[in-house]
Amino acid sequence: MHVDVSSVNLVPGVHNFIEAAGIHEGDKVLLLADTRSDPPALQACMAGLKAIGAKPILMILDHLQRYGQVPDEAIGAAEHTDAIVLVWPVFITAGLNAVRKARTATSDIDPSAAVPGQPKLVYLECAPGVLASSYAHFPNELLWAIAKRIKETTQRGHTLRVTCPRGTNLTASYDPSKLFAIQTRPVEPGGRGHFPWGRCGVFHGAGEANGVVFLDRARR
Repeated sequence: MHVDVSSVNLVPGVHNFIEAAGIHEGDKVLLLADTRSDPPALQACMAGLKAIGAKPILMILDHLQRYGQVPDEAIGAAEHTDAIVLVWPVFITAGLNAVRKARTATSDIDPSAAVPGQPKLVYLECAPGVLASSYAHFPNELLWAIAKRIKETTQRGHTLRVTCPRGTNLTASYDPSKLFAIQTRPVEPGGRGHFPWGRCGVFHGAGEANGVVFLDRARR
């Protein structure tokens, strides 16, 4: 499927990203990218942030290893920002967590929950074309409503079954006290989130999972 990635088609995705990240006028935002990040997406995000009166700082470094250490230059910049945005394919947290100190039970159970005095952390999954896709244009309010329903339902149970017409049939047990990454509102100071968003995590602890899973699509 062809996706039009012209600037005008990136705008709705950028607006949704800013809303989901809870970024406001006057906020200082560090966008940490590397040499593989998508230039049109970076330009669109910078323009969108400036348009609302935020103060974006873009730092593009060499290839950053997934889950690797954050360079000292980024640590220094992160100490003075309201929001840290890790731009696809950057996905590193070890060093930034030392800055944020926001790994609390509250922010893990509901990542949008506030931890006063700490910057936000947002994973911006903007591979080429993503910000122009229906995935990025899906209304945040509707996603949050779905997430609240999922959270309420999963917290009442201990077993999850997933099926689909292709043949997926997976049953797993889990600990409802260890739910994580269920975002139900804009990210607050000290919280964290992903964009585009449509996921949640359940750590099953000592539980078991049995069955089969058939994938509809996979991306490299």
